[in-house]
Amino acid sequence: MLHTNMSRTQGLRRFSQRVAVAAVLLGGATACSGVFPLRKRPATAPAASPRATRPASTTRAADTTAPRPSVAPIPAEAPNVEPEPIASDSSGIARLIRLAHVWHTVALHHPSVATLGVPWDSALIIAAPRVRVAQDADTLARAYQRMLALLRDPRTRLESFRATDPAPVAVTTQRIADSVLIIALAPSSALDAADAVIVRTALESLPMRVLLDLRGAPVQEPAVRAQRLDAFFRETGLSDALVIGSIAGPVEQTRRIGTWPSDDTSEQAIAFHDAWAQTTARSYSGRGSARRRIALLANAGTVLPGVLLALHDAGDASLIADGVLRDAAPVSHVRVPISDTLLAVVRTGELVHADGSVGVVPDTVAAGSTATGGDPARALALAILRSAAPMPLAARPLRWYAPPARTPVFYDTTAYPFMGARLLAGFRTWSTMRARHAHRDLYEDDLDAVFERVIPLLESARTPGEYGKAIGELVASTDDGEAVLQGATYDAVLGDASLPFRVRLVEGRVFLADVVRDSVTTALALLPSTELTALDGYPLVAWFSEHRRVIPAANDWSRQRLLTPLLSRGKPGDAMVKVRDANNRERTIMVPRTLAYRAALPTVERPSGAVVRSLADGFSYVDVERLTNESADRDVRTVMSSRGVVLDLRGALRVADTLLLRRFATVPSAPVGRLVQRTLAEPCAASIREALARCADLRESRAWTRTVDTSGSYNGRLVALIDERTQGAMERFALSLEQMASVTFIGSATAGSVSWTTPLSLPGGLTTGIAAQELRRPDGGQLQRVGLTPTIEARFTIRGGRAGDDEVLTRALQWLQQQLDPPVRRKR
Repeated sequence: MLHTNMSRTQGLRRFSQRVAVAAVLLGGATACSGVFPLRKRPATAPAASPRATRPASTTRAADTTAPRPSVAPIPAEAPNVEPEPIASDSSGIARLIRLAHVWHTVALHHPSVATLGVPWDSALIIAAPRVRVAQDADTLARAYQRMLALLRDPRTRLESFRATDPAPVAVTTQRIADSVLIIALAPSSALDAADAVIVRTALESLPMRVLLDLRGAPVQEPAVRAQRLDAFFRETGLSDALVIGSIAGPVEQTRRIGTWPSDDTSEQAIAFHDAWAQTTARSYSGRGSARRRIALLANAGTVLPGVLLALHDAGDASLIADGVLRDAAPVSHVRVPISDTLLAVVRTGELVHADGSVGVVPDTVAAGSTATGGDPARALALAILRSAAPMPLAARPLRWYAPPARTPVFYDTTAYPFMGARLLAGFRTWSTMRARHAHRDLYEDDLDAVFERVIPLLESARTPGEYGKAIGELVASTDDGEAVLQGATYDAVLGDASLPFRVRLVEGRVFLADVVRDSVTTALALLPSTELTALDGYPLVAWFSEHRRVIPAANDWSRQRLLTPLLSRGKPGDAMVKVRDANNRERTIMVPRTLAYRAALPTVERPSGAVVRSLADGFSYVDVERLTNESADRDVRTVMSSRGVVLDLRGALRVADTLLLRRFATVPSAPVGRLVQRTLAEPCAASIREALARCADLRESRAWTRTVDTSGSYNGRLVALIDERTQGAMERFALSLEQMASVTFIGSATAGSVSWTTPLSLPGGLTTGIAAQELRRPDGGQLQRVGLTPTIEARFTIRGGRAGDDEVLTRALQWLQQQLDPPVRRKR
């Protein structure tokens, strides 16, 4: 236990040091103010004139000289006391689950996380301890506001459930003496028939200077309001009057989570890849005969319809900001509840212009204006309209793509992370499983229910082992034997030491396999084929049941195979073992469990005998698990003259399978499977089981085709031995053999963990694997959790195990003899 080895003062000192490091790393960058430098149009710009085709000089340019916008530091007031490792009550767990949904939505879908590399993980580490203890709405709101402030996005904010749109107001027009028409269109304008009449009347004699005052109180659905404004401009003829020729508006881009890489190589195809989806650009046509000076006056509540965004893009309108703009760009957003009274509004879209720039940048900011009168911003807009100088047009910043800052800058390297980082590990695992895992519709357990059960375990973990065990329970929900949790933190759960033997499961019973021969095992009379019936007082049936969710596994038969080696693992010390010999006599003995025994045991199940050996009747045997890249081609070449070859695929593949396919494949090119990519096109706040019906994923399927040189391939009879140990790369090799060679599979079903996995790093030095694509049969049939089935069924038996007979290999030799040496029939 860490707290017993470190005083509370030392712990707080270490925490303070790490917070200081985080402040330096996160605060070292220049803070992004959210307003980029304004670049005025050159004084030598051509004068405005009527036109049929817009001169190129009137179109704004992207600001390529502006410095790359940096990420602002996490706000001050970092916590200086690490919370006690105590589980929250039900309300605290509910707050953390809502926080997970907000963090998950922002991490995957907010544009700034992808384009600016916002250290969103670090923000969560600081916010999580505060959210879990927030007892009132104000404290909870402050914790969220501090976290969301890192995005520097006014659109992503907190709102009240009781928030409503302001009361509708009428559209008004005003013509002043020097031929300036002012049309006031508040975001909450009614836009009814009376408003349409007012605008049409004003357009009967349209002056050369137009001010569109779009200021007002914010509305709840800016995108919907923008569509209504677009329709109102079109119906009243305002679009026709202001637009000359044809102009195009900007498009909205959103994140698509889980896509194919641009270059589909084998390594890239298995990694996590995201992309941008863009809407179709909309064009606006008008019959304007003269180019007018148009000013758009906006504030935090302004929503710009598409036609005004197009005018602004084309350089035909100048945008004047009365303070900070918030909803001027009507892009997509989602609302995520965080309490009974509060919800988080998260922006998920980004406005992209034809020149590659992003966002809505005001050409002039009215804040600090020296104009006099009751409305300084309007006075400034009128002054700009009346001036003889060209209308100011600011350059917009180009898109920046920074590597996502997913790894926290602190708390991530120690085996026992602080509470915020422990919660981050759970959040990141849960988020990746529900958004990126290709097999998320095959889960046996409800992922959200497991996540809710794991949160208090992460909070209350007091040792690296307790933390690793909690994460292990969540990872086990993947039901994928390739998603093995690795790292020193998780090794503490499994145990670093071992008993002096390995075990194997035969017919539901556990027998000793390899035994370390020394004075201890000799005195205890531990021999291979001795049955193990109980361990540390646990009958093995109870042990398997209790440890069922310790590790991920695709099905029951592969779970038993993966759990069986863990029987020998544990902490150093003596273990009470009950064994039964071949004469059915039981005894209980104390067996030492040491680190040395773990190192002395072989890493493969068939350590004795040659890797390649000759069998009777001209047959040969190849232990594929023990082949290496250096020796594979040389070893396999020795069996090319055999009448029949038995490939033992019961284990892990440690060699490039292309070396083996060149020798045993008879079809030079074949589609051996299909890769299915699942893409999350939009955020989905439903539970993972509801999401399968309500938020359907986009699916794309591609053939996995393999091509090898078969000029020197083997032409004899080929048999492959398979069982639950055939997993991962070995299982994919077996699938390739099935489609590219004439092979007979003998044994039992494979593990059903066939898809490639991408490493997912977690705090505490932990790593797990998540399948980004699903591998299926060439006809689309499911392989995951099902596996490959043998042509001929054959299994180990207790009798054969005690006799030292590999009965699956014996059955393969019998089959080869039956095919090549059929019995001679006597003539009658």
